[in-house]
Amino acid sequence: MCCVTGAGRPPPEPSDYLQTLLRDTTSSHLLETIFARSPLDAFNSLWSLYLKGKLSRLSVHPIANFVVAKALERVDEMQLFDACQELKHVWPNVIGKTLSDCFLTRIYVQQLLPGQEC
Repeated sequence: MCCVTGAGRPPPEPSDYLQTLLRDTTSSHLLETIFARSPLDAFNSLWSLYLKGKLSRLSVHPIANFVVAKALERVDEMQLFDACQELKHVWPNVIGKTLSDCFLTRIYVQQLLPGQEC
């Protein structure tokens, strides 16, 4: 999946297959685990190949945002700074979508199960 660059090896290229898995309901859980538990060198390669520069698009995706959130738990200070810079223009969309979904879920639960709290 990811080859950590060693002496004399060219840097790895992003895989279309892995980029597709970011958006797949089932496979995204595996990617969350990979981002959470991979060795630091592998995590940094995955971050650079698949998330850096794409966070604004992936963070608003209904599936990929979970992988992004799991990866953000592990970033170093510089990666966090870069992520904040990249996401500063989409925060209202991310937060607005999340609040909207929560509101709609609450209404649905209240209609489905009267007297129940979320």
